[in-house]
Amino acid sequence: MDAARARESLDSRRSALAARELSPQVEEELKEIDAALHRLSTGSWGHCEKCGGAIGRNLLRAMPESRHCSHCLDGVER
Repeated sequence: MDAARARESLDSRRSALAARELSPQVEEELKEIDAALHRLSTGSWGHCEKCGGAIGRNLLRAMPESRHCSHCLDGVER
């Protein structure tokens, strides 16, 4: 997924979430999306915050807000 498509996807998801009633889960999702949009603007989107490696295309397609590569994501979720 390229940055333009990621921004479009994130903006769309953000708009849909913002229209919903704000629950703690929705607020957390909005924070993650805003953080991803910030990473897009600074050029760090698509790079793992833990190891610095590239985040795989399939993971970014499924979760454009992802901050970690699949290898590091396994360690974060445990």
